[in-house]
Amino acid sequence: MKVQRFYLTWVLFFFLIGGCAPAQPADNPHDLIATIAAATIAALPSNTPQPTWTASPIPTRARNTPTELPSNTPAPTIESLASPTSIYELPGPGTPMAGLTGIPLSLWTPTPEPFKCNLRRTKPEPYTVLKPGYHFRTEWQVWNYGSVIWKEDGVIFYFIGGDKLYNDADRARDGVQLAYNVYPQDKILLSVAMTSPKQPGTYSSTWGLRRENRDTPFCTFDMVIRVK
Repeated sequence: MKVQRFYLTWVLFFFLIGGCAPAQPADNPHDLIATIAAATIAALPSNTPQPTWTASPIPTRARNTPTELPSNTPAPTIESLASPTSIYELPGPGTPMAGLTGIPLSLWTPTPEPFKCNLRRTKPEPYTVLKPGYHFRTEWQVWNYGSVIWKEDGVIFYFIGGDKLYNDADRARDGVQLAYNVYPQDKILLSVAMTSPKQPGTYSSTWGLRRENRDTPFCTFDMVIRVK
Protein backbone atom coordinates (compact mmCIF):
# COMPACT_ATOMS: atom_id res chain seq x y z
CA MET A 1 0.00 0.00 0.00
CA LYS A 2 2.84 2.41 0.76
CA VAL A 3 4.39 1.78 -2.66
CA GLN A 4 1.12 2.54 -4.46
CA ARG A 5 0.72 5.78 -2.51
CA PHE A 6 4.27 6.70 -3.46
CA TYR A 7 3.60 6.27 -7.15
CA LEU A 8 0.24 8.13 -6.99
CA THR A 9 2.01 11.04 -5.31
CA TRP A 10 4.48 11.27 -8.15
CA VAL A 11 1.68 11.16 -10.75
CA LEU A 12 -0.07 14.06 -9.05
CA PHE A 13 3.27 15.87 -8.92
CA PHE A 14 3.69 15.48 -12.63
CA PHE A 15 0.12 16.73 -13.23
CA LEU A 16 0.81 19.82 -11.15
CA ILE A 17 3.98 20.53 -13.04
CA GLY A 18 2.14 20.09 -16.27
CA GLY A 19 -0.49 22.54 -15.10
CA CYS A 20 2.10 25.19 -14.37
CA ALA A 21 3.75 24.86 -17.76
CA PRO A 22 2.45 27.08 -20.60
CA ALA A 23 -0.56 25.52 -22.10
CA GLN A 24 -0.11 24.08 -25.48
CA PRO A 25 -3.01 24.02 -27.76
CA ALA A 26 -4.35 20.60 -27.92
CA ASP A 27 -4.95 19.33 -31.27
CA ASN A 28 -7.16 16.59 -30.03
CA PRO A 29 -8.56 16.08 -26.51
CA HIS A 30 -8.54 12.36 -26.98
CA ASP A 31 -4.78 12.43 -27.65
CA LEU A 32 -4.24 14.34 -24.40
CA ILE A 33 -6.15 11.74 -22.42
CA ALA A 34 -4.20 8.94 -24.09
CA THR A 35 -0.90 10.66 -23.25
CA ILE A 36 -1.86 11.07 -19.59
CA ALA A 37 -2.96 7.45 -19.37
CA ALA A 38 0.29 6.25 -20.95
CA ALA A 39 2.30 8.34 -18.51
CA THR A 40 0.34 6.91 -15.61
CA ILE A 41 0.85 3.38 -16.81
CA ALA A 42 4.56 4.00 -17.35
CA ALA A 43 4.85 5.33 -13.82
CA LEU A 44 3.38 2.18 -12.40
CA PRO A 45 5.90 -0.57 -11.47
CA SER A 46 6.27 -3.23 -14.15
CA ASN A 47 6.09 -6.11 -11.69
CA THR A 48 4.45 -6.38 -8.41
CA PRO A 49 7.29 -6.83 -5.92
CA GLN A 50 7.41 -10.27 -4.45
CA PRO A 51 8.25 -10.87 -0.84
CA THR A 52 11.95 -11.34 -0.30
CA TRP A 53 13.00 -14.76 0.93
CA THR A 54 15.80 -14.71 3.40
CA ALA A 55 17.83 -17.97 3.37
CA SER A 56 17.90 -19.43 6.77
CA PRO A 57 21.06 -21.34 7.67
CA ILE A 58 20.62 -25.08 7.63
CA PRO A 59 20.62 -26.25 11.16
CA THR A 60 23.75 -28.19 11.90
CA ARG A 61 22.94 -31.74 12.81
CA ALA A 62 24.43 -32.54 16.09
CA ARG A 63 26.77 -35.48 15.93
CA ASN A 64 25.48 -38.38 17.87
CA THR A 65 27.57 -38.93 20.88
CA PRO A 66 28.14 -42.67 21.25
CA THR A 67 26.69 -43.96 24.38
CA GLU A 68 29.24 -45.86 26.33
CA LEU A 69 28.22 -49.45 26.60
CA PRO A 70 28.39 -50.93 30.03
CA SER A 71 31.63 -52.79 30.47
CA ASN A 72 31.41 -56.53 30.82
CA THR A 73 31.13 -57.68 34.30
CA PRO A 74 34.47 -59.33 35.14
CA ALA A 75 34.25 -63.07 35.56
CA PRO A 76 34.66 -64.28 39.08
CA THR A 77 38.25 -65.11 39.88
CA ILE A 78 38.73 -68.80 40.51
CA GLU A 79 41.09 -69.30 43.30
CA SER A 80 43.76 -71.84 42.49
CA LEU A 81 43.77 -74.93 44.57
CA ALA A 82 46.29 -74.91 47.25
CA SER A 83 49.32 -76.97 46.35
CA PRO A 84 49.72 -80.03 48.50
CA THR A 85 52.15 -79.54 51.28
CA SER A 86 53.02 -83.18 51.47
CA ILE A 87 53.04 -86.27 49.27
CA TYR A 88 51.89 -89.60 50.57
CA GLU A 89 53.92 -92.38 49.05
CA LEU A 90 54.99 -95.82 50.08
CA PRO A 91 58.12 -95.74 52.24
CA GLY A 92 61.42 -97.16 51.13
CA PRO A 93 62.66 -100.58 52.09
CA GLY A 94 63.08 -101.15 55.78
CA THR A 95 60.71 -98.36 56.88
CA PRO A 96 58.20 -99.62 59.50
CA MET A 97 54.58 -99.21 58.46
CA ALA A 98 53.10 -99.00 61.95
CA GLY A 99 52.09 -95.53 63.08
CA LEU A 100 52.56 -93.90 59.66
CA THR A 101 48.90 -92.92 59.17
CA GLY A 102 48.64 -89.21 58.44
CA ILE A 103 52.40 -88.68 58.37
CA PRO A 104 53.73 -87.20 55.12
CA LEU A 105 56.21 -89.57 53.55
CA SER A 106 58.88 -88.61 51.07
CA LEU A 107 58.93 -90.30 47.68
CA TRP A 108 61.43 -93.14 47.64
CA THR A 109 63.11 -93.87 44.34
CA PRO A 110 65.59 -96.71 44.15
CA THR A 111 69.00 -95.86 42.78
CA PRO A 112 69.47 -97.34 39.30
CA GLU A 113 71.79 -100.33 39.41
CA PRO A 114 74.49 -100.53 36.76
CA PHE A 115 74.24 -104.34 36.48
CA LYS A 116 70.76 -105.79 36.69
CA CYS A 117 68.91 -108.54 34.81
CA ASN A 118 65.43 -109.99 34.35
CA LEU A 119 64.56 -113.54 33.26
CA ARG A 120 61.82 -113.67 30.64
CA ARG A 121 61.73 -117.28 29.45
CA THR A 122 63.11 -120.71 30.35
CA LYS A 123 63.11 -123.79 28.14
CA PRO A 124 62.15 -126.41 29.07
CA GLU A 125 59.62 -124.81 31.41
CA PRO A 126 60.11 -125.39 35.14
CA TYR A 127 59.15 -128.87 36.37
CA THR A 128 58.98 -130.35 32.91
CA VAL A 129 58.92 -134.16 33.13
CA LEU A 130 61.76 -135.90 31.24
CA LYS A 131 62.80 -139.50 30.79
CA PRO A 132 65.99 -140.75 32.53
CA GLY A 133 69.17 -140.13 30.53
CA TYR A 134 67.42 -137.73 28.11
CA HIS A 135 69.66 -135.26 26.24
CA PHE A 136 68.20 -131.77 26.01
CA ARG A 137 69.26 -128.12 25.82
CA THR A 138 68.30 -125.59 28.44
CA GLU A 139 67.74 -121.98 27.29
CA TRP A 140 67.29 -118.75 29.23
CA GLN A 141 66.17 -115.47 27.70
CA VAL A 142 67.76 -112.77 29.87
CA TRP A 143 67.18 -108.99 29.57
CA ASN A 144 69.62 -106.27 30.53
CA TYR A 145 67.68 -104.09 32.98
CA GLY A 146 70.73 -102.22 34.22
CA SER A 147 72.29 -98.95 33.12
CA VAL A 148 75.47 -100.25 31.49
CA ILE A 149 76.36 -102.47 28.52
CA TRP A 150 77.14 -106.14 29.09
CA LYS A 151 80.27 -106.31 27.01
CA GLU A 152 81.10 -109.63 25.39
CA ASP A 153 84.60 -109.60 26.84
CA GLY A 154 83.55 -108.29 30.25
CA VAL A 155 80.70 -110.59 31.37
CA ILE A 156 80.95 -114.35 32.09
CA PHE A 157 78.15 -116.90 31.86
CA TYR A 158 78.83 -119.80 34.25
CA PHE A 159 77.51 -122.56 36.53
CA ILE A 160 76.88 -121.45 40.12
CA GLY A 161 75.59 -124.53 41.92
CA GLY A 162 73.00 -127.27 42.23
CA ASP A 163 72.71 -130.51 40.29
CA LYS A 164 75.46 -130.97 37.71
CA LEU A 165 73.38 -131.78 34.67
CA TYR A 166 75.67 -130.07 32.15
CA ASN A 167 77.60 -132.08 29.54
CA ASP A 168 80.73 -129.86 29.39
CA ALA A 169 82.31 -129.68 32.86
CA ASP A 170 85.11 -127.28 31.87
CA ARG A 171 82.71 -124.92 30.19
CA ALA A 172 80.45 -124.93 33.22
CA ARG A 173 83.26 -124.42 35.72
CA ASP A 174 85.26 -121.72 33.96
CA GLY A 175 82.33 -120.12 32.23
CA VAL A 176 82.18 -118.55 28.80
CA GLN A 177 82.08 -115.02 27.52
CA LEU A 178 78.97 -113.57 25.94
CA ALA A 179 78.50 -113.94 22.20
CA TYR A 180 77.85 -110.19 21.72
CA ASN A 181 77.34 -106.93 23.60
CA VAL A 182 74.01 -106.59 25.35
CA TYR A 183 72.80 -102.99 25.68
CA PRO A 184 70.36 -101.74 28.33
CA GLN A 185 66.79 -102.87 27.57
CA ASP A 186 68.16 -105.51 25.19
CA LYS A 187 68.20 -109.34 25.61
CA ILE A 188 70.41 -112.34 25.05
CA LEU A 189 69.68 -116.07 24.72
CA LEU A 190 71.92 -118.29 26.87
CA SER A 191 71.95 -122.07 26.48
CA VAL A 192 73.65 -125.19 27.92
CA ALA A 193 73.58 -128.80 26.71
CA MET A 194 72.38 -131.15 29.51
CA THR A 195 71.36 -134.74 30.22
CA SER A 196 68.65 -135.78 32.66
CA PRO A 197 69.76 -138.08 35.53
CA LYS A 198 69.02 -141.80 35.40
CA GLN A 199 67.30 -141.79 38.77
CA PRO A 200 63.73 -140.42 39.11
CA GLY A 201 63.30 -137.22 41.08
CA THR A 202 63.33 -133.41 40.91
CA TYR A 203 66.57 -131.72 39.84
CA SER A 204 67.67 -128.10 39.63
CA SER A 205 70.72 -126.16 38.50
CA THR A 206 71.60 -122.51 39.15
CA TRP A 207 73.45 -120.47 36.57
CA GLY A 208 74.33 -116.80 36.33
CA LEU A 209 76.31 -113.86 35.00
CA ARG A 210 79.26 -112.15 36.63
CA ARG A 211 81.72 -109.46 35.69
CA GLU A 212 85.11 -110.53 34.37
CA ASN A 213 86.99 -109.36 37.45
CA ARG A 214 84.38 -110.40 40.03
CA ASP A 215 83.60 -113.72 41.74
CA THR A 216 80.00 -113.01 42.69
CA PRO A 217 77.17 -112.98 40.14
CA PHE A 218 74.99 -109.95 39.45
CA CYS A 219 72.32 -112.10 37.79
CA THR A 220 71.13 -115.68 38.54
CA PHE A 221 68.53 -118.04 37.03
CA ASP A 222 67.54 -121.68 37.58
CA MET A 223 66.58 -124.78 35.65
CA VAL A 224 64.21 -127.31 37.29
CA ILE A 225 63.08 -130.68 35.83
CA ARG A 226 61.43 -133.85 37.01
CA VAL A 227 62.59 -137.29 35.96
CA LYS A 228 60.24 -140.27 35.81
